[in-house]
Amino acid sequence: MSFFEFFKGKNKMVKKELLDLPYNYDGYDVVFKKGITNPELYSKFNNIITNNKLFINDMAEYQTFLKSADDDSFNIFYDAWIKKLLDNKFVLLLDRNVNITNFVNGINDILRTQNENIKIDVNEITDKYNNELKTYTYNSNEIEDVFNYDILEANIVADELRKNGYELICLFNGYDNNIKTFVRIEDIEKLKDIEQKIKETDSN
Repeated sequence: MSFFEFFKGKNKMVKKELLDLPYNYDGYDVVFKKGITNPELYSKFNNIITNNKLFINDMAEYQTFLKSADDDSFNIFYDAWIKKLLDNKFVLLLDRNVNITNFVNGINDILRTQNENIKIDVNEITDKYNNELKTYTYNSNEIEDVFNYDILEANIVADELRKNGYELICLFNGYDNNIKTFVRIEDIEKLKDIEQKIKETDSN
């Protein structure tokens, strides 16, 4: 081996494994527990993530949930609630079928819905994602093709949102955490307080 080849090998960048990438945004457990969780907490949670611009009290599914407070009525309510949030552009779906460009466009849709005067640069974030992706392997293999990885996409967007005073969050319903949105950083403690109450053993 020549000295040049040895030197080149010593300085070759060691790539990280993409599957080891940790989350860099907030997750919220909104799983209903019969006899434990007060159904009214979901209305309070909703008001924070929509900045009081969309309400759920008039939803038939929510009213049924309030009366029944069981797992079936929660699941029906949750699906209808998320659909309403999606339809009105207060949340978006992020899974491995969504590329970084579409994710950023979805975030900008929510910013418009919230009447915020900022916009994330789609091209800048797409380039940042693609450049960052080059520093990883997937299952120990080089990543050469177009590759959507939701955690990396979310982490990069979370960093950008944080610069503008927002925190990216996801909702966990007991099955997945694909629903994403963001809240003002100053509202995080209120949201965490509601999440804690959802888990408390006393629902009164």
